[in-house]
Amino acid sequence: MILACAAAMVAEAGSSRWARDEKLAIRRVEILTAAPAAWKRVDFRLDLSGSFRTPFDPAEIAVDARFRLPSGREMVVPAFLDQAFARTPAAGPNEVAPLGDPEWRVRFMPPEAGAYALTVTARDHSGVVNSAPLRFEVTPGTGHGYIHVSRSDPHYFEFEDGTPYFAIGENIQNGNLDDLDRCISRLGGAGGNFVRFWQGSPAYTVELGKLGEYRLDNAARFDQVLGYAERSGVYLKLTLDWVRHLTPPPPPEQRSPTFRLGDYAYREDYPYRTANGGPCETIADVFTMPEARRLFKARLRYLVARWGYSPNVFAWELWNEIGAVDKRAARPEILVPWTQEMGRYLQATDPYRHITTPSMSRINWPEMWTVPENEIPDIHGYYRGNEPEDEYTQRDMFQFMTKRLSYIKNHNKPYFFGEFGVMFDAPLLKGLPPDSDGVYFHNGLWVPLAFGAAGTGHPWFWRAADTNNWYRHFHAIAKFVQDIPWPTAGFSKMGVEPSRPDLHVLGLHGRALSILWVQNAGHTWWNTVHGVPLQAVENASLEAAGFAPGRYRIEFWNTYEGRIEKTDYAVAANGFIRVALPPIKTDIAIKVIAGTN
Repeated sequence: MILACAAAMVAEAGSSRWARDEKLAIRRVEILTAAPAAWKRVDFRLDLSGSFRTPFDPAEIAVDARFRLPSGREMVVPAFLDQAFARTPAAGPNEVAPLGDPEWRVRFMPPEAGAYALTVTARDHSGVVNSAPLRFEVTPGTGHGYIHVSRSDPHYFEFEDGTPYFAIGENIQNGNLDDLDRCISRLGGAGGNFVRFWQGSPAYTVELGKLGEYRLDNAARFDQVLGYAERSGVYLKLTLDWVRHLTPPPPPEQRSPTFRLGDYAYREDYPYRTANGGPCETIADVFTMPEARRLFKARLRYLVARWGYSPNVFAWELWNEIGAVDKRAARPEILVPWTQEMGRYLQATDPYRHITTPSMSRINWPEMWTVPENEIPDIHGYYRGNEPEDEYTQRDMFQFMTKRLSYIKNHNKPYFFGEFGVMFDAPLLKGLPPDSDGVYFHNGLWVPLAFGAAGTGHPWFWRAADTNNWYRHFHAIAKFVQDIPWPTAGFSKMGVEPSRPDLHVLGLHGRALSILWVQNAGHTWWNTVHGVPLQAVENASLEAAGFAPGRYRIEFWNTYEGRIEKTDYAVAANGFIRVALPPIKTDIAIKVIAGTN
């Protein structure tokens, strides 16, 4: 359907500029992909008409593609309204210009080879119509499938074919397309495979401004971002919303001494505000009003239709730090049911069954960790220099992160330390040299890995990582973990004690492989920026429990270069193994491998 040339617009309240008043009809279903193959996206164009105030509300018009697979299984994929755009670099690094007319599209990922049949169903207020079947052939192809919680060990992830997935990466909240291309490419080139990206940020979200007026230019920009991830072998945890208030911040004279404008997270162009045609006066209304929940589901449906095909969509993160919204809404009895409702809607709508989750700040909400619709307990934390009870532990990523991770570790789920960092503008740090070597960054990657999380820690300050080329830290971890069978290793927390108090040790004990991370306790970002001299810890050892009698190979890994520096052997007796440690200036990683000569 060529919307620019369609019949007269409907002049009703709440109508979008794409509103139409035409007879419901599917005139043509066309396959655009020349040689469909399994695990390669196949595109379809639909020529259809209908009557609706906005094409982005399935209560107005809903278009679905029903695929009959060679195996006999059926998959139903929502269709979506698309508009092609081209980048216009001369106008700016993030500017795009429309090409042609909007049209309905279907994106489909065929999971098997053979003969397919597609039937399209369209529904508006006048009724329902179906297309004639379109038949097409899909040739064999290869792919790992989508990432899910492991069937073997629910603390880790795996692809559909059983290949382990361990999330090595960082947050990249936003940026122009050139910056995102560079950062994602560099991360992937260093062995990173994970980015938490704010798809709900103003340059990339589809729902912004007047209610019902989806931003297809932003959608086209995000098409580019997802393409960068697919090309680089990076999987995106998509943060879909982040707004904390629907009312403007108080004027300066009414702000409390602890007020932080950056924590207020208010946008005038948020579509659910009454000023933009929405139903909500407060952010609590977004979570409690039936109409607001229905509108949010409509957005979820569009996201599934447009990007659900991609295995490089790792997860739908419903809301950033959902427990940090306006205090009138930040209550478990409001936010937990909302999370469950949206998670269930996605599970029913997304045929590819991507992971669903929100994220939390430092708040410990067991109610949110336990519900099945939250598949990844995810906690955040920063050094801010204004939390006296945590001031000491926050100076050391080992103590800081193990404390926070203990909140979320016992729910029989994979878990993340989803944001971490140091606020170097904190009063106690002003005037000090920066942590240019990224000591906090390095240690914050390794602590969750050895604690039992399903990924490294995920740092926030991606621009500092890019400027300082901290990608080398991802490279070292990627080399260390590349042969670790996370879901089938049988990992559990290791009972391990160092011989000296100036060492920190974390370990995971497995059936044939155990891993440890050993840190010189003096090697902290706090000591680095304060110029505290660092001495190597020498003549130390560690003793670990749970080992069957036998001889074990010990690999000592350089955590900055991702290589084995030394190999040794040890014999376990009486359930214990003793490992003599080399001098440790910063930190080392260790693999203990059973059954080796």
